[in-house]
Amino acid sequence: MSAGERGIHFLVWICVFTVVCIIFLALRLWAAIVSKRRMYPDDAMVVFAFANIIILEGVTIWAIFHGMGKHASQLDTFDTGVQFKLIVAGSVTWLLGTVFIKFSVLWLYTRLFSIRSFKRWAYGLMGIVVCYGIAFMILFMTRCEPVWQQWDPQPGGSCRNITNDEIISVVINMSIDIAIIILPLPVLWGLQLALRYKVVITIMFSIGLMTISIMAWRLQFTIVSSSDPDFVFNFITITLISFLELWLGVIVACIPTLAPLIKIYVKPKISARSDRTNIRLQKVPNTIVPSQGSRATPKASNPSSEFKEDSPVGSLERPKPTELGNATTNCRFEQGTRLPSDAEGGINVEHDIEAQRA
Repeated sequence: MSAGERGIHFLVWICVFTVVCIIFLALRLWAAIVSKRRMYPDDAMVVFAFANIIILEGVTIWAIFHGMGKHASQLDTFDTGVQFKLIVAGSVTWLLGTVFIKFSVLWLYTRLFSIRSFKRWAYGLMGIVVCYGIAFMILFMTRCEPVWQQWDPQPGGSCRNITNDEIISVVINMSIDIAIIILPLPVLWGLQLALRYKVVITIMFSIGLMTISIMAWRLQFTIVSSSDPDFVFNFITITLISFLELWLGVIVACIPTLAPLIKIYVKPKISARSDRTNIRLQKVPNTIVPSQGSRATPKASNPSSEFKEDSPVGSLERPKPTELGNATTNCRFEQGTRLPSDAEGGINVEHDIEAQRA
C-alpha cells in the first residue's frame, strides 16, 4: 500500500514542524551557553517530550505509507491493523509528550519566580499533571482486552469506545493548560515593572492559548466525527491536531528561555538603528536668502563660515569656537543648480551642528 494524497500532505506538516521544533530547542541550548547557566530539569523535560514526539512521528510515517487518510474500504486487513497499532503507540507517546511539556513549563516557573506561595501552586499543578498522566496511561492501555484486540481480534475480546476516552482526556488537558497560563499572571502584575514589560511578558506566557484553541478544535472534531463509521479516513485529521498540540507545546516551552539571545543580539541592533535615525534627524538643511542691499559672498580662502543669528540676514562670519560646540557651514555653488524663485541670487547652505559638553 502506498501513501495517499492526504498522507503526503501530512508528511509535509511533520517535516516542517520537526525542523521548527529543532530550531527552537537549539536556540534554547544556545541561550543557556550564552548566559553561562547550567542545564536545568526543565531543559531535560522538554527534550524528553520531543524525543517522544519523534517516536510518534516515526510510527505515523509508517501508518501514512500503509494508507493513513484513505477510506477504510481501500485498506486490506494488514493496513487497517497498522492504523490501530498507531492508536496504541500514539496514545502512549502523545501522553508522555504532553505531560513532560507541562512539567517543563511549571519547573521553569519555579526558577523564574521565588515567591513561596507561587511555588506551592506550581508544585501542586505538577502533582495534578502526574495524576493525569498515570490515570490516562492506565486508561489508554486497558482500552481493549487484550491490548492487541484492536488489530488482531480474539474470541471473547472487547474494546471500549475510544471517543469517550478522547473527550475526557482533551477536557482535562485543556483545564490544566488554562491553569498553567493563568498561574503566573497575578504574580507578574504585582511586580514593580514598567507597564510595557508586563504586557510583553504576559503576551509571551499567553502564547499557550494557541494550544488551548487547538485542543478545542480537536474536541469539536472528535465529537462530530464520532458518528462517522469511516474512522480510518477521519483518523488522519485527529492525529494532525494531536501533533499540533505537541509541536506548539515545545515552542511555547522554549520561548521564555530565549531572553539572553534577545538581550545580546536583538536589542543592540534595535538601539543602533535608533541611534542612526537620531543622527539623520540632527542634519537640518536650510536655504538662506540675503536681504536687499546685502549679498553674502564666500571667500575662497575660508570655505568654512558661520551664520550669526544677531547679524543681518544672510551675512556670514568666520566660525567662533564656543564651549558648547562648533557650527560649520559649507557653501558651494554647482552649475545647473536651480534656486527657488523667491531666492534668486541666494546661497544654499547646509548646517552640520555637533554639540559637545565641556
